[in-house]
Amino acid sequence: MPNSQCLGILFLSGFRTSEGALNFALRMNFNGVVFYPVTYTTILAFCADHEDFLFGLQLHSLIFKSGLDGDVFVGNALISMYSRLRRLIEARSVFDEMANEDLVSWNAILSGYSQEGNHGLEAIFVFIETVGEGMGLDHVSFTSAVSACGHEMNLELGKQIHGLTIKSGYGSHVSVCNVLISTYSKCEVTEDAKLVFQCMNYRNVVSWTTMISIDEEDVISLFNEMRLDGV
Repeated sequence: MPNSQCLGILFLSGFRTSEGALNFALRMNFNGVVFYPVTYTTILAFCADHEDFLFGLQLHSLIFKSGLDGDVFVGNALISMYSRLRRLIEARSVFDEMANEDLVSWNAILSGYSQEGNHGLEAIFVFIETVGEGMGLDHVSFTSAVSACGHEMNLELGKQIHGLTIKSGYGSHVSVCNVLISTYSKCEVTEDAKLVFQCMNYRNVVSWTTMISIDEEDVISLFNEMRLDGV
């Protein structure tokens, strides 16, 4: 990788604002600096932060012209960008055109669907596909899948995925547990939500505030416990 490219990536990574980074990327392109996969992935992340869909679309066009649309890292960055910009049709299109998806690819499209409350069913289908592909699921996979069950009020599937999280070693992961508590609450099985909370090895502010919001009878007690826990 040429020195100009390395310096460009270094400068891009140092920007505190997305707007500054995107302006610098424009200058790099104007001055004929050739973009490599790592350059595109860095810039695409700034596009998502800045919510600049048109800039991201132009980058996608450049990626296609440069022949890097088959790069898995660039593809993953595109899916993440489109998902965060709520452009799920474009995100799915990129995903479907990928020749070699990895777990990051599956998680990116899964997270995109699960973050949109009206796409819970699509998220569930993607999760089932992910399992069918034999991917080694992680906390991101489980968090997104359980969240989708909450959106769809699908208690039975939520419990099945809960069992799978335990078998996979993610049953006590704080992010997974937080979403489980929320999902059980939405499905009006607060006792199960409390049980998840009680079995957690570590609780963060999300864990406590979620539990406080669903257990009105013990609000004061929970609040005092939270303070004793140092949260």
